[in-house]
Amino acid sequence: MISFPVKEVMLDLNGLIPIESIRSYYIDLITLGIDMLAASVIIISVIMAVISFLKILKNPIKVQTMDKESIRLRLARGILLALDFEIGSDIL
Repeated sequence: MISFPVKEVMLDLNGLIPIESIRSYYIDLITLGIDMLAASVIIISVIMAVISFLKILKNPIKVQTMDKESIRLRLARGILLALDFEIGSDIL
């Protein structure tokens, strides 16, 4: 993450800690939390897809084709949700 110098104009009551640096700290913390949430969504989606794939291996091939498509779509939905979180984090 690239940080740019911020013009710190506003000060708290004591004049010791710039309010902008406090705000920046909490925004960075929220951004980190959203990024971790997105990563956990991807990890959970992949684990569920692998488990579902392993379960359908015992089925006949024609049934596997339909099940593989639904697994692929569920995985894509999980990745899309994580991408939405990442975009929100970047906007913040």
